[in-house]
Amino acid sequence: MNLEQLSDKLRALAARLGLDYHPVDFELVPQNFMLEIAVYGMPVRMHHWSFGLRYIHQLLHQKWAMRASLR
Repeated sequence: MNLEQLSDKLRALAARLGLDYHPVDFELVPQNFMLEIAVYGMPVRMHHWSFGLRYIHQLLHQKWAMRASLR
């Protein structure tokens, strides 16, 4: 199922439930772009964003492990 089909399903569900549905623009971006946003744009120090901080640490550890295994 692609994003357009999923958006159509969400729109139909919202209409069936009598909800106002505001279209969502999905954009697929590379992992590095999301990492930059997470580092500079997301409030990772706030409690509800702590999962974002753990995600960043996981990505960094994966990179370090990959580099160490290539040496």
